[in-house]
Amino acid sequence: MPTQIDVAELGGLVGEGIVYGELASSITRLIHTCSRVPSLDDDRHRWKRNEPVPWPIPVLAVLMFFLATTQIIVDTLNVFFAFVDHATRAERIAFLMDSTQSIFAWKFSTVTTMIFFADCLVHYRCYVIWKSFWIVLLPFLTSVGSFVCGFVIIGATRNHALLSFESQQSLITAVFATSLAANAISTTLLTYKLVQHDRATRRALHVSHSAVTPIIRIVVESGAMSATWHVIFAITLETKSNGLQTVAEMATSMFALISTLVIIRAQLNADRGRSNTSRLLSASDFRASRSVPAPPQVSINMGNVHVVPKHPEDWKSEAIDMV
Repeated sequence: MPTQIDVAELGGLVGEGIVYGELASSITRLIHTCSRVPSLDDDRHRWKRNEPVPWPIPVLAVLMFFLATTQIIVDTLNVFFAFVDHATRAERIAFLMDSTQSIFAWKFSTVTTMIFFADCLVHYRCYVIWKSFWIVLLPFLTSVGSFVCGFVIIGATRNHALLSFESQQSLITAVFATSLAANAISTTLLTYKLVQHDRATRRALHVSHSAVTPIIRIVVESGAMSATWHVIFAITLETKSNGLQTVAEMATSMFALISTLVIIRAQLNADRGRSNTSRLLSASDFRASRSVPAPPQVSINMGNVHVVPKHPEDWKSEAIDMV
C-alpha cells in the first residue's frame, strides 16, 4: 500500500527536525572555527591577528541556516493546518495535495532559494580557484535557470494555470536536473584545478603527497553527497511517490548541512596545516637546527595556500589562492 501524503509529511517533518538539529550544531561549530585561532597560547580572534577570513563563505552558510529555519517553520505550520483545520482524513489529504495554497508557495520558494545558494557556494569556490569569471559563467547561468524555473512553477501554480500536482513533477525534475548539472560542472572544474596544483606541488617539493590532497577529497565527497540528494529527489519525482514530500521537507536542511560540513572540514584542515607549520618554524626549533634544512610544508585554508620553502633561512612564502 503506497504511503499517504499526510504520513509522508509527518515523516518528513521528523526527519527535517533531526537534520536541522545537526545543522544548528554545525553552524555553532562553524562560527567558532572561523572566528577563533586554534592555538593554545593565543585565543584571539582571527581578525585581531590580521588573519584573512573568507567571509563570503561563512556568511552564505549563515544565510542558508536562516533558510533552513524558515523551512522547518513553514513545514510545521503546514502540518498543523492540515491536522487542526480539517476534521476528516480526506479533507486533510486534499489540503496537502492542493499546490495552489499559499503555504506551498512558501515551501517551494524556500527550497528553490536554498538550492541556488548551495550552487553559488560551489561556484564561488570554483571562482576563487580559477580567478576567472568566465570559467564559472556556464554553471552559474545554469543555476540561475534552475532558480528562475522554480519560481515560474510557483507563479503558474498560484495563478491557477494548467499545472496539476502531477504535471508539475516534470518541471520540478528540470529544476533539480539543471542544478545537478551546474554542481557537476563546477565540482569537476574545481577538482581538475586542485589536481593540477597537487601534481605541481609534489613535483616542486619532491614529496609523494601534498597538503592539497585532503582538499581534493573534501571537494569530491561534498560533490558526491550533493549529487546523491539531487538524484534521490529526481527519482521520487519520476516515480510519483508521496515520498517526495518527505525528501522535499528534508532537502533545505540537508543542503545547508552538506555545505556547512564542507566549510568546517576545509577550515580545520587549513588550521591543522598552519599549526604544523608554525611548530616547525618556531624560534626554538630554528635555533636548535640552523644547520639542518627544514622539510617543506604546505598550509592550506579556504583562501590561500602557503608553501614554506625547504631552507629555514628563507622566510618568504608563496601564496596561491585556493578554496
